[in-house]
Amino acid sequence: MLFLLIQEGEQQKLDAINEEYPALAKDSAIMGIVSHYYAYTNSNPRGALLISLADGKKFTATVNAYPKEVVINPDNINHYALINFLQTGDSIYKPAGKDSLFVIKHGEKYSFDYASKERIDSIMGR
Repeated sequence: MLFLLIQEGEQQKLDAINEEYPALAKDSAIMGIVSHYYAYTNSNPRGALLISLADGKKFTATVNAYPKEVVINPDNINHYALINFLQTGDSIYKPAGKDSLFVIKHGEKYSFDYASKERIDSIMGR
């Protein structure tokens, strides 16, 4: 019974995080300056990057997304994972109707695959 209570408490925490940091629908757009972010590894699907923008908007992205433009070799693959690549102060945007998330860093634009709400729901069988 204790396990069920712990599991229920984790589910309530996950529900609260999902409400505060929603996955964006494919037809949604978001744009802004990253004020802070952190990884939440207990999320479903596993590995959410919770992102807050300077204007107060919040959303979630996948931790292990990689930029499409960069040829990644196995020795430096983790350097380009969104969780390691994104920094406070970076510009970020997701255009409506696209499954891409763009990060502008040092005048360069990088595009990452974005798991939309519809894609996550499909993976999770919702």
